[in-house]
Amino acid sequence: MRQDALNQSDQVRKSVLEMSKQNETRKFYDTLTPEAFCPMKVRIGGTGDSGKVTCDPKKARIGCTMLSLGLNDQIQFDEEIQSITDNRCNIVGADMAKQNATTQEKYAKMRGQLFVGNIPDTLKMYRLMIDSGSKEVEILKIDIESSEHEALEPFLRKYFVCQILIEIHGHPAKQLEMLRKISRLGFRMFNHEPNPTCGICCEYSFINELCMHRYQVTPLAVIIP
Repeated sequence: MRQDALNQSDQVRKSVLEMSKQNETRKFYDTLTPEAFCPMKVRIGGTGDSGKVTCDPKKARIGCTMLSLGLNDQIQFDEEIQSITDNRCNIVGADMAKQNATTQEKYAKMRGQLFVGNIPDTLKMYRLMIDSGSKEVEILKIDIESSEHEALEPFLRKYFVCQILIEIHGHPAKQLEMLRKISRLGFRMFNHEPNPTCGICCEYSFINELCMHRYQVTPLAVIIP
């Protein structure tokens, strides 16, 4: 598998670069191939817009931090990730609007912390870490309606993250720009799926190269040009 990926990597990178210059998002997504193989991919949060693909979340460390950005009172992902990991991680959620009473109650039962603010304008990602007492992130789930282009890279330069589950917004050139930022910080894509409700959105899953051994992930070929 790894050798096949390496043999095809030059052509894949050329195709990705070429398709990024066009506005045909589906063709751009079709050129992308995994940069890492996770033997235990798990979908969490359902099949709709809120669902994300993780790599074997049961391997999450005791006392770790799960960061969930962009809630909109839809916390199926948050509840499932806590259930799968036996509630051994601290979950920190944030949204631009205050969550309703039901969401607040459910978060309290999960020992979760909720924050309100528009990332990165009125709520900085680093403040979430400081105010929650977190040092690093096991799994970062992020869906903040295009603000990822501004907010994510500075955060990744400051804090260690094992997995990133992100919805990236924008046409192919904008998507590639974000993929490059993530790739250059030591992450490999192990899954991607076009968003079923947004034509210029795609769901990506990345793993930090330094976490691959613990999650039993095999590195393939880097295909982000």
